[in-house]
Amino acid sequence: MVFSSPLEGIYFSQGKVHFTLDSGNTWTEKNMPTNSSGYVAIAIFPNGNMTARNGVNLLTSTDTGATWSSQILPRSNIDDIALLWGNGNAFYSSGNVVYQTTNSGVTWSQVHTSTDVLRIFHMTSPDSVYVYNLTTLQLRLYRNYFSSHELLHQFSAGTRIDDLSFASRSKVIAVTYGDSLDHLSVSNDGGHTFTPVEPNYVDWIYSFKFFNSLEGQIIYRGSVGHYLVSTSDCGLTWSEKVPFEPFNGFSGSIYPESRNSVLFVVQGGEESIEIYS
Repeated sequence: MVFSSPLEGIYFSQGKVHFTLDSGNTWTEKNMPTNSSGYVAIAIFPNGNMTARNGVNLLTSTDTGATWSSQILPRSNIDDIALLWGNGNAFYSSGNVVYQTTNSGVTWSQVHTSTDVLRIFHMTSPDSVYVYNLTTLQLRLYRNYFSSHELLHQFSAGTRIDDLSFASRSKVIAVTYGDSLDHLSVSNDGGHTFTPVEPNYVDWIYSFKFFNSLEGQIIYRGSVGHYLVSTSDCGLTWSEKVPFEPFNGFSGSIYPESRNSVLFVVQGGEESIEIYS
C-alpha cells in the first residue's frame, strides 16, 4: 500500500487496483489488464493518475485505473520508488537512473544517471533529496534537480540500511544492520552523525513513519513474531514492543495513520481494509 500524500493511496490485489483520494475513507476498485497478483504500487497523483510495476513492465493509468499503458523506463530489483512534490511533479528512481515528471506521470524525462545503485528515501523539494548510495554506502543530500550533492554520512563496510525516517530536517532516524549502529539510531544534525538508541531486534520493516517532529511508529518482524513500537520523543526512546496479531492475515499492504492507528489489507476470500488501533 502506497500513500503518495495523506490523501492519495493505492494498492493491488489479484487482478485489481484499489485507490483512495480521501485518506482512505472511500476506496474505488478497477480491473487490471491481467488477472495477476504481481502488480506493485509505485505512486498515485492528486488527479488520480497512477504508476505501477508488473515484472519488468512499468505501467501508467491516466484515467483513474480504467486503462493502463507501458512506460519506457528502466526497472531494477532494488526499490522502484516515486516521490511526489506539488501536484503533478515527481521523481522516479529505479536504481541508478532518476526521472522527473511534471504532468502526473504522463511523460518522464531523465534528470540523473549514476554507475552506482541509488535509493531515494526522502525529499522536501527538488533542492533537497536524501539518497542512499548502495555502492559506496553513503547518505547524500542531492540539490537542484540532482545536479549536485553533499555527503552527509559514510557508513561502515557491510552496513545495510533497511529504512530511514525524517521527523524533521535535522532529526533522522535509521534502521541499520551490520555496523556499530545496529539497529535503531538517531541523527540530530540532518544525517551527518548517528547515535544508537534503545535497541529493538528489527528483522524486517513493514512500515516506518513519523507523523510530526516527535511521534513515530515502526511495524516490523522480529525474531519470533511481528511487533509495533512507537516513540513520542523523536526516536530517543521507544515503547515496549506490542505483538501485532492482525499480521496473521496480512497481505503486505499497510499504511500507518497515526502513532496508535494502522490501515492494512487482510487476506481472505475477499480482501478487506481494516484499521488496527
